[in-house]
Amino acid sequence: MDKKKSSESNGRKNNPVNNVTIGYGQSELVQRHGEAASQILQAYSGHRYDSAGNELLHKGRNLEQISNYRVNPNYAEQNRKQHAGFSAELLEESNRNQEAILNNKSIRRRTTDGIGKTNDTQYDLVDVDPSGNVSNPSQMKFLGVDKKGRYTVIEKLAKDKSWERYDAPIDIPKDQYEAALKYANDEADKLLAQAKKLREQGKVEKALEREKLSEKYRQAGQRIRASSVTEEEAMLAFMNPKKYVAKKIVTDAHEAGKTAAKGAMLVGGIVSLGQNICGVYSGDITVEEAAEAVVVTTAKAGITAYGVANAGSTIKAFMHTSKNEVVRKLGNTNLPTAIVTSAIEISSVIKSYAKGEISEFEAFSRLGKDGVGSLAASWGGAVGTFLLPGIGTMVGSMVGYMVSSTIYDSCLQVLREAEIAYENYECIREMCEAARESMRKQRLEFDSQMKEFLINRQKTISESMSIIMDSLDNVETTNFTQALSALANEFGRELQFESLEEFDDFMSDDNNILIF
Repeated sequence: MDKKKSSESNGRKNNPVNNVTIGYGQSELVQRHGEAASQILQAYSGHRYDSAGNELLHKGRNLEQISNYRVNPNYAEQNRKQHAGFSAELLEESNRNQEAILNNKSIRRRTTDGIGKTNDTQYDLVDVDPSGNVSNPSQMKFLGVDKKGRYTVIEKLAKDKSWERYDAPIDIPKDQYEAALKYANDEADKLLAQAKKLREQGKVEKALEREKLSEKYRQAGQRIRASSVTEEEAMLAFMNPKKYVAKKIVTDAHEAGKTAAKGAMLVGGIVSLGQNICGVYSGDITVEEAAEAVVVTTAKAGITAYGVANAGSTIKAFMHTSKNEVVRKLGNTNLPTAIVTSAIEISSVIKSYAKGEISEFEAFSRLGKDGVGSLAASWGGAVGTFLLPGIGTMVGSMVGYMVSSTIYDSCLQVLREAEIAYENYECIREMCEAARESMRKQRLEFDSQMKEFLINRQKTISESMSIIMDSLDNVETTNFTQALSALANEFGRELQFESLEEFDDFMSDDNNILIF
């Protein structure tokens, strides 16, 4: 490996801004955006799940079901708009809940059909808090514009007495809101102008009628509200719900990626800037090299974060709406992030190995290091999220990864030293074998000598004890003292008295000392 590649490898080893830290730095964002993206999947399937993955009650329609509603050829356009209106309610619910999740709010928008109030004539949508309390009701009307350019919803509010029952805001297609509001105010102004002329003509009664109707148009404009859904979106959701859901998932994943990229580039750029400033001051790199490194690191951080958040949030969305409860629960862990991060890191290592940029040992060590680092980055990210919501996830991941990397590198150094020492292994092994053989021979020799020694000692002890016993029976002192002396000598001792006469002489002399 050349010097440049070696330098790059070392730089990577000490750099906390890498695929693992960036990937796990997106864990909180992946969870939040993934749950948010899952709202449209819930609208399509007809199942509802809370943030913990628990299934909620839903008794209303779903996008797939509405797409199969019959269309009467004689009233095709009217039927399609009506069915698109049903789809629009589900899209509004999905969009508002997605917005709430991204803003960390616990309130959820629900259709009245969905919470069990089937065919509610007053309201189409309500807010539901975690305790089940209902508030902020609204009615949704996707009626469009007639052939004369009149906004049907404004006309109904101003002239249709049956619409007087609606006491909540009326949500209309967001792409029609501005024009509908302008239409209502223009009609109100026209009627006021007519009323003025009628008064001038003395027709007070007709003038009052125009003024009342003008006020109704003005109030109609005040009662409408822009929904989060366009007429085109509602129609596509009815005509081809799968296509709409796919487009929505792709769009949401892209937004998650963009958000992640911004944060990663900010944090990664700051860390890289600090590292390279230190490098410049220490003389390891030039200012030009430092500037290039900051730009490259920042860009890589953004690209990696975008990929992890984009794919991770999509995986999370599908896991969150799985029919399998275990899968839904796993979706609430770091598994979606881990899947994508691991795929990126493994592919990066394999690519470098295939190009010959790293050795086989380095490839395995990187995979091992990043495996350990992933766990630490995951825990660090969780702690960082708790202590410092938002940017704390990535910071925590970096700290966790750096700590684990330091420990791992120390362990790896031992293995590297062992690998170098392996060159002397055969020599050391032969020396050890020779030493073992010598020790074996010495042990055998020692055993042989000890056996011979013990046999001789056993013979002396046996003969001496026999003489002693015979002497006691015969009251014979000479043999007794000689046998006793032989026993003492066998154990390395010498008796002070060799015979009974010597003992008598000793006892007769008061100046003698008994030796023990």
